Amino acid sequence: MAVTDLRAAIAQIQTYMLTLTGMREAPTDAPEQPHVFPFAICAPAEGEWTGLQVAWKQGLQTVSLDIHVARKDLPRDIQKLADFEDAVPNILIANPTLNGTVDTIVYPIRWRLVTFSWDQMGQVKTIGFRFLITVKMETVVT
Repeated sequence: MAVTDLRAAIAQIQTYMLTLTGMREAPTDAPEQPHVFPFAICAPAEGEWTGLQVAWKQGLQTVSLDIHVARKDLPRDIQKLADFEDAVPNILIANPTLNGTVDTIVYPIRWRLVTFSWDQMGQVKTIGFRFLITVKMETVVT
C-alpha cells in the first residue's frame, strides 16, 4: 500500500509535467502571474472519503491539471497544445501510483479544451487542456 498524500501526488504530477517536451514551468503552487508559457498547474478539485474499517479510510480524490498556452494566435496555440493531449495521459498511465504517493490512478483520465483568464482583471488570456485525474488513496484514520 502506498504512503498516500494528495499534496505529494500533486508535486509528483508537476515533476512529470516538467519532463514533457515543450513544458517550461510546472510549479507546485500556482503563481499569481504566469512567467513563461506553456506551463502546468495542478490542484485539488474534488474528493470523497469512505470509512473502510475503524482505523482505515479510502479516498477518491480528483485533481485538476491545467496546461496553459498564451492565447495569441488560435491555430498556433492549438498546435502547441496538440502534443500535450497525448503526452500527459501517457506519462500518467506509465506511472499509476505517482511514484508511490497514491495507491493508483482511477481511470478514465478526462480532459477538455478550456480558455482561461489568469489574473483578476482578465488581461492574461490562455488556452489549454484541463485534465481531471482521480486517484485512490487508503490511509489510517488519525
